[in-house]
Amino acid sequence: MNIAVIFAGGVGKRMNNSITPKQFLKVNNKEILSYTIEKFQNSEMIDGIVLVSLSDYIDKCNDLKNKYGFNKIVSIVPGGNTGQESIYNGLVEVERFFDSDAIVLIHDGVRPVITSDNIKTAINLTKEKGNAIPITGAIDTIAINSKDGTLGEIVERNNCVHAKAPQAFFLKDILNAHKCAKKDNKTFIDSASMMQYYGHKLWTFECSSDNIKITTPIDFFVFKGLIEANDEEVK
Repeated sequence: MNIAVIFAGGVGKRMNNSITPKQFLKVNNKEILSYTIEKFQNSEMIDGIVLVSLSDYIDKCNDLKNKYGFNKIVSIVPGGNTGQESIYNGLVEVERFFDSDAIVLIHDGVRPVITSDNIKTAINLTKEKGNAIPITGAIDTIAINSKDGTLGEIVERNNCVHAKAPQAFFLKDILNAHKCAKKDNKTFIDSASMMQYYGHKLWTFECSSDNIKITTPIDFFVFKGLIEANDEEVK
């Protein structure tokens, strides 16, 4: 079984928007979160979806589920105080419905440009190697930040990549890593860094550079442009 865990528990402080969480902002009268869910709903390789939401927006998520016919959503659960806690809540919920050998694809609710090919590759690579991390090559110059106001060591750009999502793992592996992190009281920036810390070798595949995470107003307008360009192509 292949299960998507989509976490949409953030409030989007960097969007400079104090009214609506970024995942519920609309582009062409459709919520960003709905664009994201739709990609997994329409994938023939996805068997179920667990959605992790802000507690106050669970009813809103249920409304979206009914409005768009997202029948692969098996459960909507409240998130935690951090992204890591939210993902853990989602994984625990997956364990309620599916066995430990299920493949879970952990994905940001505000990363709506994922492709069906990327979903398929993540699943197939996980079946073969045990996990899958989508990456894109670094474009800008990468340097170590120095605390004294000077530019630190410049890292060879060809050796650098950006880790994206969905990050895919077997449920038993990623859930065990989360339990270890809770026991050790450790916080990680994402699932990949957590799994690497606990000794897992991570396998990568190239994904589209369009696979953006909508974090800032600039990201929002980039996504809006991608949608409008696609609509023009369809016409």
